[in-house]
Amino acid sequence: MIPRRGGSGVQRLRVTAARVLPLLVLMGCARPLPPPGGPPDTTPPWVTAVSPESLAVGVATDAPLVVTFSEKIDRASLEPSLWVNPGGVTKPKIHFSGNTATVRLGAPLPDSSTIGVLLTTGIRDRRGGIRANRMARPYRWIFSTGDSIWPGRITGIVETVGRGSGTQRRGQVLVALYPGEADTVPDPTTTTPVAVTEALASGDFDLAGLAADGHRRWLFAMFDADGNHEISGPREFASARPESVS
Repeated sequence: MIPRRGGSGVQRLRVTAARVLPLLVLMGCARPLPPPGGPPDTTPPWVTAVSPESLAVGVATDAPLVVTFSEKIDRASLEPSLWVNPGGVTKPKIHFSGNTATVRLGAPLPDSSTIGVLLTTGIRDRRGGIRANRMARPYRWIFSTGDSIWPGRITGIVETVGRGSGTQRRGQVLVALYPGEADTVPDPTTTTPVAVTEALASGDFDLAGLAADGHRRWLFAMFDADGNHEISGPREFASARPESVS
């Protein structure tokens, strides 16, 4: 006897072994098959190679950025997910060949500087729509147009990322360093950062390749919902208590 609750109390449903047996036989003969076209693609793209190489020095100021991914990516997702600081991304020309993207910036990189290039988790594969797989973690590398890498580094944790265990937002939690005087907080909506990275889902961030020149800098955490390099939308915000560092 198997009790089953109904609208008018407890009912009892009798099932005999003779009726169950044919069903078990049919279930034993059935073979689960993957959906047409093979199993769904759930693997996010990742970066396999970059040029200039990480920590390279003496890089030409007009050198292109070359990035190879583990698979072909959605071409439209690359430009809004690309940060180059200092220098910025000014009307880049991007050429794709297979899994490789070559980016030629619209302006030369600053001379004798350490350059940080960030690829955010906004980059996605070509699966399409809401099923597209986004990069699982950001990728940032540094190189120098001078003869050495700047030694400054800031690490920390953004405590309210809120992007784990099924709550991942569409957007990036960015950590950016801005120039400014000790008594004047810069406006992140109008000021160009000198360095940018993206916090991991855990909130951890690592911002390397910074100038150790003693000048005051301001560190902001912010949420860029649409990946347009601006904090301007109704769902976008910057930290209300920036930290001053030198």
